[in-house]
Amino acid sequence: MKNPTVQEITTALESLAPLGYAEDFDNVGLLLGDQNASVSGVLISLDLTLEVIEEALSSNCNFLVVFHPIIFSPLKRISGGDYVQVLVQKALENKLNVYSPHTALDNSPSGVSERLAQEIGLQNTRCLIPKKPNFGDFFKDEVGLGRFGELEKPIKIEDFLALLKDKFSTGVIKHSALVYKEISKVAVLGGSGAFSIPEAILAGAQVLVTADLKYHDFFSAQGKIILLDIGHFESEQFTLELLLMHIRENFPNFANLKTYSQTNPVNYYK
Repeated sequence: MKNPTVQEITTALESLAPLGYAEDFDNVGLLLGDQNASVSGVLISLDLTLEVIEEALSSNCNFLVVFHPIIFSPLKRISGGDYVQVLVQKALENKLNVYSPHTALDNSPSGVSERLAQEIGLQNTRCLIPKKPNFGDFFKDEVGLGRFGELEKPIKIEDFLALLKDKFSTGVIKHSALVYKEISKVAVLGGSGAFSIPEAILAGAQVLVTADLKYHDFFSAQGKIILLDIGHFESEQFTLELLLMHIRENFPNFANLKTYSQTNPVNYYK
């Protein structure tokens, strides 16, 4: 059986997360590689590291789906001067194809935050922050960042915190004042989500589950919502399974792997 090309893999990925869904500031799509190259195997990771590259090479995978784009700011040189240059150089030397969906998948109705909502058990979910069209663009109502929904039944806030800690294997959950004893209305946004606090309050959420909240962000709760920071990696980890299943559905008889390398740069002292 003939192996798929890079173009065929990217087409399948973009049926889940069209590049037009991405935020303007982002760098998505095929960042390194050749559209016409034959793909020997696909390896999926949240981040690109030397360990992930070595794993790809040992697994005979020359197509890496890496959620966070390794090339974000413009590269003026590739001389090994920093970790980005080292990784790009290593990937080029080994003719690896590197693709990043990032905010295209964040904004997808079936993307990062919906997967997060499913893991928590939210029902009747809807988009938290619908994507505003640029001139000439058109987006469905459900395209956008974050999700909002309800639990099957109210749960004590302490039990909800324990649920999150177990589901997401997080070392610590930072939170604002626990102003509700029971909660049922929950907003989620995978990755850095401080900007979504006003929209979560407006939606009527009792809780916002997200990541990367700074000290002053917690004041924004204003006694109206409970802010829960479960960690950046932790909030996006199920994205790997989402991407893996999508590629396997499109290429069932082909090597598709999820990395076993630990790419979370944050460690916790327990």
